[in-house]
Amino acid sequence: MAFGGLWLINLIWFKPFKINHFYERLFVGLALSSPETTTQIGIPVIYDWYKDELDDISDAKQWESFNKTKEDYQTLLSYDFDKQISKNQLNTKILKYFINTILEGESFFYHGYPVNQMFGIQSGLPSMMVSAHKLNDESDIEAYISHLSKFDTKFSQLIDNLKKSESKGIMLPKFINQLVLDKMNGFIGVKPDSLLESKNNTSAVTSNILYTNFDTKVNLLEEISDEEKANYKNQVADAIVKTVFPAYQNLIDYFEKINLKATNDSGVWKFPSGDAYYRYKLKEMTTIIEAEGYADSTKTMGEIFQKLNKEERFLYPNTDEGRHMILKDYDSKLSEISKGLDDAFSIKPKAGLEVKRVPEFKEKGTAFAYYDGPAMDGSRGGIFYANLRNPEETVKFGMKTLAYHEGISGHHFQIAIQGELKDVPTFRTLPLFTAYSEGWALYAERLAWGLGFYENDPFGNLGRLQAEMFRAVRL
Repeated sequence: MAFGGLWLINLIWFKPFKINHFYERLFVGLALSSPETTTQIGIPVIYDWYKDELDDISDAKQWESFNKTKEDYQTLLSYDFDKQISKNQLNTKILKYFINTILEGESFFYHGYPVNQMFGIQSGLPSMMVSAHKLNDESDIEAYISHLSKFDTKFSQLIDNLKKSESKGIMLPKFINQLVLDKMNGFIGVKPDSLLESKNNTSAVTSNILYTNFDTKVNLLEEISDEEKANYKNQVADAIVKTVFPAYQNLIDYFEKINLKATNDSGVWKFPSGDAYYRYKLKEMTTIIEAEGYADSTKTMGEIFQKLNKEERFLYPNTDEGRHMILKDYDSKLSEISKGLDDAFSIKPKAGLEVKRVPEFKEKGTAFAYYDGPAMDGSRGGIFYANLRNPEETVKFGMKTLAYHEGISGHHFQIAIQGELKDVPTFRTLPLFTAYSEGWALYAERLAWGLGFYENDPFGNLGRLQAEMFRAVRL
């Protein structure tokens, strides 16, 4: 009994006796400190404990977390590496590299753009509410409403953080500010989902995705009476009016004010220690990618693709019907390659894959496509999101490559299989390294070509080459 108590004390408050326990303590610590991460990746049990909470992003809390990471790093180094079994030596190397990279960024704590046209709380928080927050029972409903009631605190903390960065000369370029403002103004205005059959004019509240998402999912719950549903919907609408929209308005007011002093300079060279920050981000986000042989051909090939991209035979109609056709065709291409990979993969993900439209409120400025991995608790599979803001941007001969990159055998295979791994520390089931995830997706594109999925499809192969050229130009 005494030994068990000592073991538990060390596990929670001090150095665990075994490094495997230390690995898991780190992961549990992350889950407990970040309710949004717990919700987003669907961590069993812990989700139910904290599903009504949002992350504390105050400056003090962020520094507290950073300093805790320093302590964890020292604890990791205190385990005798030479005495670890080989698989733990690999685990330790990976974890050491990951944590050390975070700590090397201390000098740039206030660098970066926590709000931008592609990412940030203003779009990420509603996305999490829609894609990851469960609405299966009354406790989920109450947690959803609780989340809405905390938007003002969350956004106030965000604005305080933005002001700290501003005081150090870190501000978004003016042209990105405008994109962010347009998105946020659209979020609090009337913007019905064009995929819905109904085109009736609705209020800004009842057309907002936070309301329509709740309305659609709660209507499916048979154990809750219509009267109770109506009451909950009123509470959601009330929270949107009194808390959510004012929180966005405060952020809009801040960006309108900052826009008066912002410039269109967009490189990080303008930051204090900008060159050093650039080198740090290169190390954190990238690795060496072979790009030789493209530079001389990009201008000529670019001109060819510009013409092909406008040919009617490769375009979808700019209508809701066109959007539905795109989603259906992506499904078809993923189904085709999924049936033809038995010779290449002996292991496939158990989690399913679904193709969905990027939520309309954040289409403008969002990437052309992205992937969300399955939930740990199995409550949802992987999702390939396609941006359908303008169907004419989806050129038919480029769809295969994008489907392979985001879905099968790209991000879905790598991230879903990784999430299903057994006999490894939990942190190794997470996609921690961008270069590795994107590198696998690029490999998946070429693998599909090597396996013959572009045979008798010369234009599809042109789409693959166009994607490769696009990456080379970015480099």
